[in-house]
Amino acid sequence: MERRPPPNASGEPDLPPDRGRAQDASDQDQALRAGLRKHLTVGIPHHSFRERIAARPEEVRRALIQVVTHLSDLHVEAEDLAEIEVVLAESLNNVVEHAYANGTENFLIMKLDLTSNLLICRIEDTGTPMPNLAPPKGVPLDLEVDLHDLPEGGFGWFLIRQLTHDLRYDRQGECNRLTFWMPFRLST
Repeated sequence: MERRPPPNASGEPDLPPDRGRAQDASDQDQALRAGLRKHLTVGIPHHSFRERIAARPEEVRRALIQVVTHLSDLHVEAEDLAEIEVVLAESLNNVVEHAYANGTENFLIMKLDLTSNLLICRIEDTGTPMPNLAPPKGVPLDLEVDLHDLPEGGFGWFLIRQLTHDLRYDRQGECNRLTFWMPFRLST
């Protein structure tokens, strides 16, 4: 399942400008961007997508439809598009279901940057921090059981970890931040 894009033909990174970010970027942002440099190739020009999403399942679905439509219009291959949708759906729904479990009206921010053949994602919220200030391990579940004994959940973090690169979480003040990147291919 591990797909690594070939190195950039010119050897130069094609990282997106990070508009609106403070000059003193966090160590996490610097590490994420540094890790991306060796995986970039020439592809589509830079695109950004930023969405403030009400922390409700129907609003997450609306945002996902917008992202999938946008990526489809850019001709992202169907298999990669499906993987991106799964990861975003699991990540955003985790915020709604766990970080904002108290049911009060809240919002989350999803920022996507597409550069060359990578989708770089940042999801921020002000909900409850993750236990131990880290994403769950996401271990594979035993599926060799009777149908009635299959678990209802527990697959999300395993999928997220399998499909993303450089998955990072941190909490700064009252803000949770989840970042990762995913390679994608363009259909021809």
